[in-house]
Amino acid sequence: MFLFNDEFSLSILIAFIIIQAIFLTYLLITYQKIIIPDPNANYSSSKNTTALQIIDRYLLKNNITNLNVVSHPEMLKIKRCYRRQTFVINDLQIFNRSYTLTGLGLDYVLGRLFYASEIHQKNKQVRFLSFWLYWAPVIFNILFYLFVACGVAFYLLVKIRSDLLNNNIIYIINKLHIFTLLATICFGLFLLTIGVNNKLKQNLENLYEQKMTKFVKSDFPELYYDWGIARRYSCSINFTYTFGCSWIFQKNYKYTGPFGL
Repeated sequence: MFLFNDEFSLSILIAFIIIQAIFLTYLLITYQKIIIPDPNANYSSSKNTTALQIIDRYLLKNNITNLNVVSHPEMLKIKRCYRRQTFVINDLQIFNRSYTLTGLGLDYVLGRLFYASEIHQKNKQVRFLSFWLYWAPVIFNILFYLFVACGVAFYLLVKIRSDLLNNNIIYIINKLHIFTLLATICFGLFLLTIGVNNKLKQNLENLYEQKMTKFVKSDFPELYYDWGIARRYSCSINFTYTFGCSWIFQKNYKYTGPFGL
């Protein structure tokens, strides 16, 4: 039969939960060790510039149209910063902490802007990275537990109504342990997303720097050095948003770069 009558199925479920717990523990330990660089806020020519002004300047300079920009103070997760043709930014406030227009603040705004504008322009490379960094872990996580739940329901149903096994489809599902197979595949794909997360994040960071370095040099030369410090800090963060775990980090939130938590 399926799942809890199947030692392999049960071991897969336990292994998945243990690996998630280990991964979360790693994140928490790493998170506690993060030291945010002190921003230099003595830029009189730029300190009153808002995030929306930076965005408008970049969009105009690069002739990017049909991308609406709105400000939302609670919009933090990068996977939600782009919806259809709307780019949502929460200006320079991150969990009620102001970063004003320093290297960190500029990096945050330009990172989110890069992500949204490249997806808006259907950049295949950024879309690929976006899927595997921010969407795939969520999808495989949900599908795993969905197939586990379906397996439990299927097991109980067949246990109560054994005559259902006379149906060819139900017999095949039971015989081949279809739900176990699907859950195992999702488990493997979730492990894959964890394994490649850091590498893909660095690829996204590199694409962003290639795109924005010239813009920062020409439009915010006084912030270029501080932006470089913010870049090195962001690249040192080895993880991104983790589905279902963000609430753990919110109480004592630390800024982890434009592509981090």
